[in-house]
Amino acid sequence: MGLLPTAETTARPLWIPHRIRAGKSVAADPRETRLAEPRQLTFDGTSGLPAWSGDGKTLYFVSGPGCATLRAVNLESGAMTDLATPLGPFATATRAGERLVHARCETPGDASAGTTGVAASAGTAGSESTTGVAASAGTACARRSEVPRALPSCELTLREHAEAHPLVKSPGFHGDPAYAGEALVFTSTRDGDAELYRATLRGDSKALGELVRLTSSPGYDGQAALSADRAALAWVSARGAEGDASASHIYLGGPEGQHPERVTHDGRTNLAPAFVPGTRGLAFTSDREAATVGDLDLFLLDVDAPAGASSAARLVRLTFGEGFDGDAAFSPDGRYLAFASSRGAPREQTNVFVATLARE
Repeated sequence: MGLLPTAETTARPLWIPHRIRAGKSVAADPRETRLAEPRQLTFDGTSGLPAWSGDGKTLYFVSGPGCATLRAVNLESGAMTDLATPLGPFATATRAGERLVHARCETPGDASAGTTGVAASAGTAGSESTTGVAASAGTACARRSEVPRALPSCELTLREHAEAHPLVKSPGFHGDPAYAGEALVFTSTRDGDAELYRATLRGDSKALGELVRLTSSPGYDGQAALSADRAALAWVSARGAEGDASASHIYLGGPEGQHPERVTHDGRTNLAPAFVPGTRGLAFTSDREAATVGDLDLFLLDVDAPAGASSAARLVRLTFGEGFDGDAAFSPDGRYLAFASSRGAPREQTNVFVATLARE
């Protein structure tokens, strides 16, 4: 027999597994059976809204008084980098391929009314210091804990390395972007009410395509999440809140928001949906099992469970900490879960944690 043929390749997978060494290991809660090897990444009490880079080796988050700074932590070395400041307390962002789309916002009169979000991309590097609106005090902006009562003026910006390019600069709020398959979905008050809009952002383009309005219901519609295959859109809505304007639920629909279905029915506050990559699992923040007013935890919903399945079969509680656990962000392969939490700190503080997501 002849020799077996050999081949060499320099190709690298899009996501390379690695061991997280940043931060420090913390004791696991025995009730959190789906979370293993938890680590605390930040310790200042003002950090939250985590998001992953495209290669899964960097985690981005907002930090500092008023959530004014976008930071990055190398999950292997623990090195921290400041990427942009000041952003304002509603600074929201999403990964757009190898680039970053984020909001830069004015400071509202009441920072505690706000929410903020961050997600980012591989290849986003460098730091930028700018002058502008001073960030407000407080840490409430480091978590999504309620539907915002007021929205400041925010513009959407495309950041590629150290360069920033405005995408949406019209008056009003433009934030909470989500990106998948060249589709950018974001919340905007351009027509008066907070609604979801979609636009195309292709390749190396520095401008959005035509805007399409996806929702038209009175009240808040925002905090969208797109599944990786762009087959589904999840978002937060105050529609059907039975007269409570600050109550919110998670809705699930097609990629254009078509055929919306309310998938949460318990609790007053259901926020920040996030799809688990490679599955139809949907994590969200909720007070549905709160022991104390203001307690929020993470839950995981199987959106493909049969219609007649029991609640226990469709829904798993992920966290049991006192105070706030929320704002889930999954690594590109779905192996890790990053989240914001007040565990081990005063209830009003928030830090960023990461854990391995155990599969059933």
